[in-house]
Amino acid sequence: MVSGVLTLAERSVHSIMTPRTEVSWLNLNDDAETLKKQIISTPHSFFPVCNGSLDDVVGIGRAKEMVSDLIQNGKIDLARLRAPVIVHESIDVIRLMETLRRSGGLLVLVTDEFGSIVGLLTAIDVFKAIAGDFPDEDEAPDVIQESDNSWWVDGSADLHHLEMTLDIQGLVDENETYSTIAGYLLDRFDHLPSAGDKCDLVYGDFRFEFTVLDVKERRISAVRVNRRQEP
Repeated sequence: MVSGVLTLAERSVHSIMTPRTEVSWLNLNDDAETLKKQIISTPHSFFPVCNGSLDDVVGIGRAKEMVSDLIQNGKIDLARLRAPVIVHESIDVIRLMETLRRSGGLLVLVTDEFGSIVGLLTAIDVFKAIAGDFPDEDEAPDVIQESDNSWWVDGSADLHHLEMTLDIQGLVDENETYSTIAGYLLDRFDHLPSAGDKCDLVYGDFRFEFTVLDVKERRISAVRVNRRQEP
């Protein structure tokens, strides 16, 4: 946790946000039953409510209020939606914390220079950056230690968190745009690798070998890290 606090000011928003591809949002073009099932099956208190696309945000809705609207009226009451809180991707994490404080617990949307939504942030994401991952009941941790010298790592695992887990440095490069182990490996390979492809990193007296375990939908989804003593 101390390490997480000390590195917090150096981290980019990209390194702690939920990326666009993993954001749960509600489409007003869907029917009431579809929306109700989506809200009930997804363990979030708030959702971006959009008109056909995540980039066309109408407002932020509280889950229990929207479920009530859908049951009683068959539609979401737009008058009860909160105004979206939006920040630019260049904001630093310290200023972001102040924005989250003023948002009153609402989620914050992150945009790029073209105005497209690139991710989503909550206060929990900042807490995870400090204290590590806290998976939901139906989720596996991003990093699972399999033995004294072997770890299974989700492709979306944060590099800062992985460095702390492995007790190494050299994965994070503040000059690069990637923030996950998948991004790091893509930069190392310079192409989309296949399952079984490997690269390594020497740190101190150890060599860390990164093996791609699985690639899904043009992204590295799982990696194994093996550590061995250098001669």
